[in-house]
Amino acid sequence: MKVLKDDLKSTNDEIVLEALEATRSKGQAELIPLVLQLLLHDNHEITLKAEEILGSLKDSSSLAPLMESLDDPSLKDVRHKILSAVWNSSLQPNAYLFKLVQIAVTGTYMECIECHTIIESMEGEFPDDQIMESQMLLNEYFSDHRKPTERSELLKDILLAMERH
Repeated sequence: MKVLKDDLKSTNDEIVLEALEATRSKGQAELIPLVLQLLLHDNHEITLKAEEILGSLKDSSSLAPLMESLDDPSLKDVRHKILSAVWNSSLQPNAYLFKLVQIAVTGTYMECIECHTIIESMEGEFPDDQIMESQMLLNEYFSDHRKPTERSELLKDILLAMERH
């Protein structure tokens, strides 16, 4: 595992690509932070492979590192790709509802779309504290932004999705 981690950090693109292939077969959640950093790589083939790996995650242990990475300032420019990976994983981030709503309110429009898609597809119950905090944030947003926008329409849909749970 240490060799694989070192290879994912390599400056040699061929080594990184081989490590990404090995990562795909290993499927270790502890490798996710390194794969996420590769979304910022200047080699398009590497970023594409990293996106493929992140988009194919299915193990529930992958959810926490993905969701925690949304707070990493170094990954802010690829946050929409991380959110896309969460949605593609079909994992249920119900315990992270407030974080998703917060990103939908404060992030880019693309991030808002991704959060909307994730929340709309979530199944099961949302934790009560997550619902209350999210509703407060959305109510605050709507009181500050009375003029309808594309974002406000998505946020209204998020509010409705929360009410359905």
